Amino acid sequence: RSAGAVPGPAAYGLGGVEATVTDANLVLGYLSADNFLGGRRSLYPQLAEDALAPLAKSCGIDVPSVAWQVKRAVELNITNAVVDQLRGQQIDAAKAIIYSYGGAAGIHVAAIAKELGCKQIYLFPFSSVFCAAGASTLDVIHFYEKALFGAGREGDTDDAAQASALASRHWQAALRDMRGE
Repeated sequence: RSAGAVPGPAAYGLGGVEATVTDANLVLGYLSADNFLGGRRSLYPQLAEDALAPLAKSCGIDVPSVAWQVKRAVELNITNAVVDQLRGQQIDAAKAIIYSYGGAAGIHVAAIAKELGCKQIYLFPFSSVFCAAGASTLDVIHFYEKALFGAGREGDTDDAAQASALASRHWQAALRDMRGE
């Protein structure tokens, strides 16, 4: 599960305490503490190590080793998901090209390609903003539904009152959600 942006990884220094992939990548040196997001955010290596320490202790290994295991677990999970997709579409990974996108994709794509036997990778120059761009341009749709069970006879005032009350609740929920967005 994601730590989200707030509090986010422990390395962000925003109060996160659970180990994340970002924390592992920082400990392993794949991320720069001083040049994260082009220098707009500092990362805190000690906080990342502190977050990984309980996991390392429970595994009986040191922090860099557990960070490596976190990285490998993520890569194997992604690889397995890609294998399922390729198999379902009868695509040979060795003949495929991986189009890599997402904030940390560049860190993990080579290992995933190697696992798959894929010889070609395309990493977009602005791959880290693809998810944000997609999320900001999608239509937002909310569904408000509830089944009403009643006699349904024309002119039945109880049924009409129930339907009207439900519609009013849905209307208020929709207004609340739109204000929040």
